[in-house]
Amino acid sequence: MALLGLAGCAAGAPQPVPYPKLSWSYLTKLRLDVAKLSIDAAWVPSGEAMHVEYLAPEQPVAALQQMALDRLEMDGTSGTAHYTVEDASIIQVHDHYDAHFAVRLTLRDAKGNKLGGITAAVKDSRTFFSSSPDAQKQDLYALVKKTMGDMNVEFEYEMRKHLAKYLLAHKPLAPLPPTVQSESLGKPGSPPPSFPPTPAVPGSATTPATGTAPANPNAPLPLTPPGALVPPPTTTAPVPNTAVPPGQTVINKTLAPTLSPMGPAQAPLPSVPAGPLPIQTAPVSP
Repeated sequence: MALLGLAGCAAGAPQPVPYPKLSWSYLTKLRLDVAKLSIDAAWVPSGEAMHVEYLAPEQPVAALQQMALDRLEMDGTSGTAHYTVEDASIIQVHDHYDAHFAVRLTLRDAKGNKLGGITAAVKDSRTFFSSSPDAQKQDLYALVKKTMGDMNVEFEYEMRKHLAKYLLAHKPLAPLPPTVQSESLGKPGSPPPSFPPTPAVPGSATTPATGTAPANPNAPLPLTPPGALVPPPTTTAPVPNTAVPPGQTVINKTLAPTLSPMGPAQAPLPSVPAGPLPIQTAPVSP
């Protein structure tokens, strides 16, 4: 009974809700004219406010770091882009959560001189109606996803506004594959479709369109049906005397048709006299 009770509890337990990892890899890359990317994601909460970002299924610091990896592409020969997470906090205030996210991007040349920089910051809020662990995770995940969507838009806007001269053009797309030619087969009984001739490859042997194809010397000989007459074999060179069976001759490099190629003729069978044949019987034992 105890085992059955445990099994019933396990069957009735709610399944955990999956929380997909946030990603921006499907978006167009922001190509920067620098050679390296440095990410500082060492932000930690501070102050006396009630921080709850550590309870979110998708940590805000990890999401802000992933956005930089997915959106930025270094395609220069020198210089460094320094990306810093300045704020990734979610604070609980009465019956709602307040999110404050901020990042800073600074470009420096090979000598460390500042080329330019931006700061992107967004705020969002979400009211919650339950403080249970499952409801809290759902509310915090939805808040992080919504705030990161706003951050992605704000981050690209600030880059195109203040770092436009360091942004490179998009990479050209790969050429499309060649189209496949097709032709309708038509109705049953109609003549077959005609396709354009295939161009000949230089240096390759071609077979004439008409005439007899050249014989293959390595092809196997055709099989002879049982009971069919076997024509005498032909030779292309003089046959040595040792290859000719006794009693046969070679005429014009061809065995005489009247002679059997299987060897000398057999002796004729004795003739049977006309009339009834004598029948001998053995005596029957009593």
